[in-house]
Amino acid sequence: MDVLTVAAVLSLLSVSAAKTPEL
Repeated sequence: MDVLTVAAVLSLLSVSAAKTPEL
């Protein structure tokens, strides 16, 4: 995988984690 792809996935995961409250 490319570095940009990994960065994009991490950013999406961080955004989704920030929007969804931890149970």
